[in-house]
Amino acid sequence: MAEAKHTFNIENIYLNQSEFTSPHPFHRTNKEWRPNANLKLDITADKHEDQFDVAIHITVDVTMDKDQIFKVFVNQGGTFTIKGYTDEEVSHLTESFCASILYPYARQKISDMITSAGFPPLHLSPIDFETRYRQIEKNKNDLLALLQRSQFKIFKNK
Repeated sequence: MAEAKHTFNIENIYLNQSEFTSPHPFHRTNKEWRPNANLKLDITADKHEDQFDVAIHITVDVTMDKDQIFKVFVNQGGTFTIKGYTDEEVSHLTESFCASILYPYARQKISDMITSAGFPPLHLSPIDFETRYRQIEKNKNDLLALLQRSQFKIFKNK
């Protein structure tokens, strides 16, 4: 029997780090709950032979009237075995597929921390990591093309 050419396995899913801070607790104000939430997202991947430690880093900063009400940070990780793929395919898998596996765990942890702190629930919307990956790649390619054209013009003018 032939060995599989491509291998993708989830080895572990784990919480690397979580943090919740509330410098201006809402329950100490007389304001109506009208939060502004800002989400920051980053994905990292570290290779160890055929295994990749992928982490999704999410920070949610909630303010009201320019006062920070709370800030929550989650670094959700996973170890994945990825074999038989090109570098481009591995990048696609870690940035899109692995991130989409980890995101529900991070989203649940964020929700739990917020409600445990006595705040109304904050439900993070699903993220289309495939579209996000394709947009980031398109932006990289567009920037590279722009830099190449600019470099050509610089040399042409000399």
